[in-house]
Order: sequence, then C-alpha cells, then structure tokens
Amino acid sequence: MADNLSLDIKASLSWLFEEQLDLSAVSDAAKLEYSAALIDGTAASQVDKLWHDERSLRRL
Repeated sequence: MADNLSLDIKASLSWLFEEQLDLSAVSDAAKLEYSAALIDGTAASQVDKLWHDERSLRRL
C-alpha cells in the first residue's frame, strides 16, 4: 500500500483595539487570513513528511 499525504493549512487572526481619549475615540480593527493546500510530493508546494506538536500561547 502506497503512502499518500495531502495537507490543508488555514489560519486566522483578528483584533480590535479601542481607546477612549478626552475628545475622541481611537479604534483599529483588522483580520489576517492564510490558506494553503499541499499535495503529496517533494517539490515546491508539496509535502512528504508530517510533524505535529501541541503548544500553548500565553499572555505576557
């Protein structure tokens, strides 16, 4: 049986910053999105190995 690997990557970041000043309010909102699909192989934009791990992000 042959190995076959395909990979879909999707990530999204969004934020909203608001600050009330004496005479006005400042607001900034934005969103970043990334998406890619990789197929089995060893050339550019292809994948033949998989590594995974679990990490936690914490607020400093």
